[in-house]
Order: sequence, then structure tokens, then C-alpha cells
Amino acid sequence: MQKLAVFGGTGIMGRSITEYLDTQDDWQGIGVARHKQQISALTPFSS
Repeated sequence: MQKLAVFGGTGIMGRSITEYLDTQDDWQGIGVARHKQQISALTPFSS
């Protein structure tokens, strides 16, 4: 479990490394979406 934690993050606990790599793009996409939401929340005048 601690070794998987090195690969970082929430959502991958209990998964194999290959499963993590297969879903890495999905996690990055979620991160980008959250980042955009934060930006839009901080800059309400930007569309």
C-alpha cells in the first residue's frame, strides 16, 4: 500500500501499477477539470 502511495495519490490504492498507468490519463483529465474550475472561480470575469 505504501509503495502504491509513492505513485501518488488518491484513487489508486489497491490497484496494480498497470491499472494505474492505464487510468493515468483519466486522473490527469480530472485534475485539469478541477484546475479549470478553480481558475474560473478565482477569475469570474474570464469566460
